[in-house]
Amino acid sequence: MTHLRRLLSLFVLGAIVGIGVVVVPLGLRPLLEPPEGLTEGLTEGLTEGLTEGFTEGLTEAPAPGPSNGSVLGDAVRRAPARANGAAVTALFVGNSHVRANWLPEIVTRFAHTDGQRPFRYAIEAPGASNLADHAGRKRYKTWLASYRFDFVVLQEQSTRPSYEAHWRERQMKPPARILDRAIRAHGARTVLFVTWARRHGDTRNHPGDSYQRMQSRVERGYQELADELGAALAPVGLVWRTVHEERPEVELWHGNGISPTKTGSYLAACVFYSVFYGRRVGPVAYDMGLDRQLARYLRATVDWLADEYGFRGTPPTQEVPSVSEGLRVAGIELPSVEGCRARYRLLDGVCYHNALGQDATTQEQLIGAYKRGMRPPLVSAHRR
Repeated sequence: MTHLRRLLSLFVLGAIVGIGVVVVPLGLRPLLEPPEGLTEGLTEGLTEGLTEGFTEGLTEAPAPGPSNGSVLGDAVRRAPARANGAAVTALFVGNSHVRANWLPEIVTRFAHTDGQRPFRYAIEAPGASNLADHAGRKRYKTWLASYRFDFVVLQEQSTRPSYEAHWRERQMKPPARILDRAIRAHGARTVLFVTWARRHGDTRNHPGDSYQRMQSRVERGYQELADELGAALAPVGLVWRTVHEERPEVELWHGNGISPTKTGSYLAACVFYSVFYGRRVGPVAYDMGLDRQLARYLRATVDWLADEYGFRGTPPTQEVPSVSEGLRVAGIELPSVEGCRARYRLLDGVCYHNALGQDATTQEQLIGAYKRGMRPPLVSAHRR
């Protein structure tokens, strides 16, 4: 702890004189360098929870970033194409749910342990921020202009997706559309971070609420937004609900009933690793200091639900198959460009179906998803 305090003191001194010191664990260098104009100030409270639970494979927590919630480091600069072996990159746009227990860093550990391409990330996550805040600040534009990201994760403030449909239509969807347009214009994929409900629900806005009721509303809110944008889903809340129902003794929330414990963040990172890398997380022997049997159960649950709901993603270097001929043979009419933008994925002027929150990997999967026309609903599943 004394060593960590000295490192943080060096960071503060470096920030004051403009050096920009960043602690980089084990030489993995997962963070992105700050774009010009995003380095003002220092974070208060960003280090909370960063050192807990990293007893295996992580010697020091990353240093704090600026007070605006950005977290910074190095990665591959924008390039016309990404070759095999290059890093998988993601920008997380959200709030403290992203920063808690250094969620993206856990994804880095999974990739490293699994022997996969390294994971590089940036975080734009001031505390209590919502999508309207991010759209208004426009700091995301600086990130997008400075790096080539494979994914951009959007996380709404935790209660907003659970509000009534008419409220979401006016307050949540417009900024999400703005962010999604910018993300697509820079060649990245939008991923919606489906968060967990509060332990006792949102009783302030919904008297008599419960966790189960709020979780259902949160999932519905993100599902509707994903359907409109054609975005992928990282359904952390769905997996969280399943674990809570099967193993209620597992502590996923901190005492405030809102923030995640390190177990909750570990579970979330399992979901994101599955979405980003398209791989099963069960065989990856990284436990982050958790009880090993518990960690294995959490990873197995993510794999089971990824199979059940199809949210395991396609790696960025895997090409989306050409489908025009397959659709013609199947007698399916390719939608117009306008219709494609409304529900499907438009890539290089060709419409690709994205019905399951991931790119189909075969003609048969693609045509089957096309016929179904929508994702399966995100509802709590029960193990068979």
